[in-house]
Amino acid sequence: MQLKKARARKARPHARRDGDTEQRILDAAHAVFVRRGTAGTRMQEIAAEAGVNQALLHYYFRNKEQLARAAFERAAKGFMPAVVQVIASDGELEDKVRRVIDLELDHLSRAPYLPGYIIGEVTHHPERAAQLAHAAKLRERAAVATRIVSILVIGTVLLMASGPLF
Repeated sequence: MQLKKARARKARPHARRDGDTEQRILDAAHAVFVRRGTAGTRMQEIAAEAGVNQALLHYYFRNKEQLARAAFERAAKGFMPAVVQVIASDGELEDKVRRVIDLELDHLSRAPYLPGYIIGEVTHHPERAAQLAHAAKLRERAAVATRIVSILVIGTVLLMASGPLF
């Protein structure tokens, strides 16, 4: 009976550590992928940053692609919802541009490599665009797409009305 209780006590902290380990791996993967991109990252580098061995990486995330997908989703969720909210809002184009620039500058000050990472990932892995849409929670994709096209058309008209650029 006491042996079962001792095993149960040992099992509970272990379960908590598993969640902590997974989070540490994801934190490390996020940092390394943002800094080096998916192609330039090695699993050993992520393992070293997380303070675990490579076998543990593969236990939680079967392969580099699954880990890269999880890290990209985390990066996108940290930025895209706010941008889409600004773009989808009612308001003047100039106000939206100012607000998106403010968001971008705020993110750049905290994570200078994040925009380059997101652009690079979408460029080299087109399926990541769907992850961006999912992260942005684009439930009403048609409405948002219509607003974005409207903003682009208005911006183009304003540019043309301002005269030659060169």
